[in-house]
Formats: sequence, structure tokens, C-alpha cells
Amino acid sequence: MTPEKMYATTLTFLIAHQIDAAYWKEWEMFLLPGGIQFFDLLVLTNLSFPYLYQLSPYAYYPLWFSFILR
Repeated sequence: MTPEKMYATTLTFLIAHQIDAAYWKEWEMFLLPGGIQFFDLLVLTNLSFPYLYQLSPYAYYPLWFSFILR
């Protein structure tokens, strides 16, 4: 499977999950304040963090943490 197909598949499942999360009101299940607006902001922040982290000069630190946790 090519990376483009993998990205498209992942995005499709992510969108389906977010629709399901809105249907079941996951922000109430996890007792998050702020309703759906805060929940959506939290999801968007979590989705964008890995891409922003790759731009960091400290992106190699998780490798060291993996050695520490062993």
C-alpha cells in the first residue's frame, strides 16, 4: 500500500471516528468542560501536535525516553 493510500485510509477512519464521537457526545462521557467546542479544539490540537513536533530541533528526544523506560 502506498503512503498516499495509507494517509487517505487513515483520514477516512479519523473522520468516521469524529462523526461517531459527536453522535455519542464523547465530551460528556469523559466529563470535559466546554462542550463540543472545547472537545473539537482538543482533537484539532492533538492532531496537529505530531506535525509541529517534527519541526522541533528536539524531535530526537523520544528515542532517549524509550531507552529510559526499558
